[in-house]
Amino acid sequence: MIQLGLIGHPVAHSRSPEMHQAALKELGIEGRYTAMDVTEEQLEDCIERCRKQGFVGLNVTVPHKIRALRICDELESSAKSVGAVNTLLFRSDGSVLGTNTDVPGFLASCPDNGQSLDRERALVIGAGGAARGVLAALKSAQCGKIYLSNRNSQKSQHLATEFDADHYPLESKALAALAPTLVINATSVGMSAQPDSTQWTEAIEFFSRFPFELWPSPKVIDLIYAPTRTAFLHRVEQAGCHGINGLSMLAHQGAVSLSQWIGQPVESTVGAMRRALGLEQT
Repeated sequence: MIQLGLIGHPVAHSRSPEMHQAALKELGIEGRYTAMDVTEEQLEDCIERCRKQGFVGLNVTVPHKIRALRICDELESSAKSVGAVNTLLFRSDGSVLGTNTDVPGFLASCPDNGQSLDRERALVIGAGGAARGVLAALKSAQCGKIYLSNRNSQKSQHLATEFDADHYPLESKALAALAPTLVINATSVGMSAQPDSTQWTEAIEFFSRFPFELWPSPKVIDLIYAPTRTAFLHRVEQAGCHGINGLSMLAHQGAVSLSQWIGQPVESTVGAMRRALGLEQT
């Protein structure tokens, strides 16, 4: 039996275990995928413990994607270009290989598999590991224009320079004149927030800083998927825009991770993963 897992903080909302269990069953592989809530202080010890316990690999999620990169013995080109890892592979020689499947996962979740991104003006909200994956994907797809905004202006300005994006401070009046055709939330704002909760109210207030009412009905993607209708999607729908959550990206990036772990193509498992997530009928 192979052991796989997810490390992050928090992880109680994660749909990855049910998705990967469905994929393993589809492949006829006996295995277990476990979500582990790991704080920053516990990260290195947890990775080492999983390696010693014979895990084949791990997914890495918020907030560890950047720090985990520094723990790896070797980085695949995908992780180097993104500057973050979301997948770890424990190799037979005891070393840890870090990769990033967010780029193919994001592009596969876009309309036309990202083939039309060269005609888009994309605004990315965020400056962490998830934002890095989206920026790398947009750049690789030769997106027409890339904008970046985040609460930490200094951090996002540095990131914008790294990925050839135009930086806009969160409070900048210039945001109104951007007219993006695609907006991606790559922050954790609103994660697991339920309507009528304080967290939900704070998330709505944060996203209200973006003038969707002044923009020409951009397409919207929220990398968050719990709850299914996130605070960000609620906000943009109030402005008459259409958006999707991050479940489709989760399925596609998960299929690539699984392929790396077992060493064989697993495109056929995307359907099983999507069905487990309720994206397709069984």
